[in-house]
Amino acid sequence: MKILAGMFSIGPGNKDLHPALRCAVGVFVPLITLVLLGRLDLAIFASFGAFTGIYGRGEHHGSRFFLQLRAGLLMLLIILLASLAARAGGAWGLNETSTVWLLVLATTLVAGGCSVAISWLR
Repeated sequence: MKILAGMFSIGPGNKDLHPALRCAVGVFVPLITLVLLGRLDLAIFASFGAFTGIYGRGEHHGSRFFLQLRAGLLMLLIILLASLAARAGGAWGLNETSTVWLLVLATTLVAGGCSVAISWLR
């Protein structure tokens, strides 16, 4: 029963305030900018990119910057590959089933490639 109780308890904070504020500002600023510009259609991309603020939480400013830059560039590359894969089926004249299998293959290749890239970058 202790395992179940441990799932619903919150331990003391471990200097979480500054990383939490950095992540909150990193999500808030792009989203409020898009609201003010009237471009909420881009909100998912701004939110997704803001997740890079999670990385490098315990690092110094210089090393955290390069860690977040690498994470952001990798996320940008994934978004580009996903956009290309989504349009590939129509561009090549594939039927719906073939397009789904193409997306499964592309997702598998991107996930494997990212796994290799992350192990190499560590």
